[in-house]
Amino acid sequence: MIDTFYQKENLEVYKRYLYFNLQKDPRFQTSFKDNVLLIHYQSRIASMTFHETGFIEESITFNNQQIFYLKYPLTTFPIANKLYQCMIDKLIEKEPKTMKVILCCSGGMTSGFFKEKMLEYVKRNHLPLIIDGAAVHTVEKRCVDYDLILLAPQMRYKKDKIASLTHKNVDIIDPQVFATYDCSALYQQIQQYYRRINHE
Repeated sequence: MIDTFYQKENLEVYKRYLYFNLQKDPRFQTSFKDNVLLIHYQSRIASMTFHETGFIEESITFNNQQIFYLKYPLTTFPIANKLYQCMIDKLIEKEPKTMKVILCCSGGMTSGFFKEKMLEYVKRNHLPLIIDGAAVHTVEKRCVDYDLILLAPQMRYKKDKIASLTHKNVDIIDPQVFATYDCSALYQQIQQYYRRINHE
């Protein structure tokens, strides 16, 4: 445990330790001013703010949105290093591939409504998903730019025909998920599909 009497000195030592180590790392561009350490990596920017009270704030912004945030007291150097490493791991992680999915029902109204719910969910949670809705008679033309067609449960009998016409992967939305517009569950189904094809 760091002696709080030397809090300011310990904070200064830790700041310098991080800065000099970052200077040696060719992946990053770093700058340090007014107790704020900025770390640039590709299109992401991490910042560490060192407060005289002994607290450290870490954040990462990407496309003008905050994607990571931590605030903690400098209690021990190993704990601080572990939390710092969490930030660096997030900073350098690969951007996930954007998933492209089209929802399909008989007339397009229900799938269109579910699509709107999903768009709100995707925006709120900053998820890598492009989603649209279509009626069954338009899906062949509409699905060109999509990886996966998800059919409403009542369209199950059309699955093979749509797969044959579109040459796309086709799956059925769980009836409970479709009936309740469960965005989280549908997103999990989409993720499972992408995980599966990535391991094939």
